[in-house]
Amino acid sequence: MSTLGRWRRRKKEDRPFLNRPGPKKAEPFDPSVLDAQIRLLGHGVKRSAGATKLYGRYQESISRRELSRMVGQVRQDLVADQRRNLRRIDWLMSGVVWALDGTEYDLGMVGKVHLHNTQDLGSRYKFPPLAGECPGGEEIAGYLSEKFSRFGPPLLLKRDNAGNLNHGVVNGVLSEFFVLPLNSPTYYAPYNGAIEESSGS
Repeated sequence: MSTLGRWRRRKKEDRPFLNRPGPKKAEPFDPSVLDAQIRLLGHGVKRSAGATKLYGRYQESISRRELSRMVGQVRQDLVADQRRNLRRIDWLMSGVVWALDGTEYDLGMVGKVHLHNTQDLGSRYKFPPLAGECPGGEEIAGYLSEKFSRFGPPLLLKRDNAGNLNHGVVNGVLSEFFVLPLNSPTYYAPYNGAIEESSGS
């Protein structure tokens, strides 16, 4: 009953029902400065070097538990960013890697239009797309053959696992121009992300 009475008093006084454990922290501090200092710690995968020393500077303002939570959140974000960057490749030379991807646009009463975009990943140059109805392997092969002849073939061509992009005739054109195909893993959609982003897919 004493707990219920305490809650009622707190409700009348417009105070929180429950208080966090530990001593009350009264010393004011600038959260943005603390956040910047947390980011400067030596963050590993599971621990952050210097967190104990940082707590010594802020122990009159924030509880150890709260600081630990903040450090853990920053560490988790930084580790996630590092892992994302490890999976990203920036191609520095033009003409080495091209990416090919298809998408479709619904134009309502006009019907659907299929676009197959091709991009040089080094220069970010986008070649004129193959547009119209959904193209078969022969049309994709003709499109690539014309681009290889006109601009010079790349060393690698990134593509997804669509049947028309992996058609035997397409593979024949790639062999003819000594272009190595790089197929996207089915479990990792961002593999061909640059061309998919340009297609809006």
